[in-house]
Amino acid sequence: MLSRHHARTKVLQLLYAYKLSENHDLRICEKELQHSIEKLFDLFYFQISLIFRIREIAATQIEDSKLKLVPSKEDLNPNLRFVNNSFLNSLEQNPSLQNILKNRGTNWYNDSDIPKKILKIFKSSSIYKTYMMEEQQSFKSDRAVVLKLLKKFIYTHRPLFEFYEENSIFWTNDFDYVTFIILKVFQELDEKTIKTNVFTDSNDEGILEIIDFSKNLLRKTVLKEKELINVISEFIENWEIDRIALMDNYIMQLALCELFEFPSIPVKVTLNEYIEIAKDFSTDKSSNFINGVLDKVVLDSKQSKKINKTGRGLVSK
Repeated sequence: MLSRHHARTKVLQLLYAYKLSENHDLRICEKELQHSIEKLFDLFYFQISLIFRIREIAATQIEDSKLKLVPSKEDLNPNLRFVNNSFLNSLEQNPSLQNILKNRGTNWYNDSDIPKKILKIFKSSSIYKTYMMEEQQSFKSDRAVVLKLLKKFIYTHRPLFEFYEENSIFWTNDFDYVTFIILKVFQELDEKTIKTNVFTDSNDEGILEIIDFSKNLLRKTVLKEKELINVISEFIENWEIDRIALMDNYIMQLALCELFEFPSIPVKVTLNEYIEIAKDFSTDKSSNFINGVLDKVVLDSKQSKKINKTGRGLVSK
């Protein structure tokens, strides 16, 4: 779930905050990086738990309707298509997911207003009504409506975003990314894999490797700041380092640190990653400027053999 690309953006954000803060304690910054990654996983499973809670409330409403003094025919014979959604039924039976939700204590029982409001909007929509009236129920149609619920009703629900904003600055930064990842994971789950799929947590081996990479990248960039700035200064024509936008400067520092200090990462991968990050965090002109500077550094470093990569094909751009 945590990709190296997203880890790099987290390092950039924390590096920026670290440079602007009065407290230049690198250990505190590293703890913030670890905390931000934990909050990413919290948000991922909080969002999944929200979907479960919405369906649970729908089931409760059906049972409550049966207890009316004068229940209608519809109350006594409700349409159970959504509460019996086969995709959600199977997902809730996944032991890996349930174990993570239990260990993280993830649920919405203390914040029931938000799932109730989302359910109300969802039930009044044409998407819900069309789904409930379909002649045949299938795993694919059940999965499709869950994806629409997440994308069109949960993701766009402003009070939900405000709730996350109030609880963690990291949640607002990761909200788009987490939604995209959940949609991707759900889309890939089928009837054969949904109950056995192994969900990722922050203590998994692959994630721990990315966390170590992130911490090393942050620490090495901070400790080698002067060296990295000297390299940048050498390859910016007609510019003073102080005139470069801070974000552009930090993006180039991270890119150069990765080029020089991480021998197992191909040059092309590093360049592509930071050009994409520049597009997201700077302007189009900035990404072109950063690309030009990095190209010059790589060309010079290949000739002087300052970049040492291990493995076939790691140096070529």
